[in-house]
Amino acid sequence: SDLSGSDLSGSDLSDSDLSGSNLRGSDLSDSDLSGSNLRGSNLRSSDFFHALFFGRGGTTKIKKSQVDDFFKALGVIVEE
Repeated sequence: SDLSGSDLSGSDLSDSDLSGSNLRGSDLSDSDLSGSNLRGSNLRSSDFFHALFFGRGGTTKIKKSQVDDFFKALGVIVEE
C-alpha cells in the first residue's frame, strides 16, 4: 500500500502487515508498531518519535545496507 506522507500519529498498528508498504515521509509518532511486519517497507524520512517497536523475540531481520536508514528513521545518527 502507498501510505507515503500519511499522518498516522497515535495509531494502533500493532500486529499489522505493512510489508512492502511505502511509508516514506509518514508521521508514525506515538504509534504502536509492536509485532508489525515492516519487511521491505520504505521508511525513509518517516517520523517515529515515541513509536513502540517491541518485536516478537528478536526474529526481525534487516540487511546491513538498511541499518543506517533505520536508525535515521528513529532519529538516531551513528557517528564513527
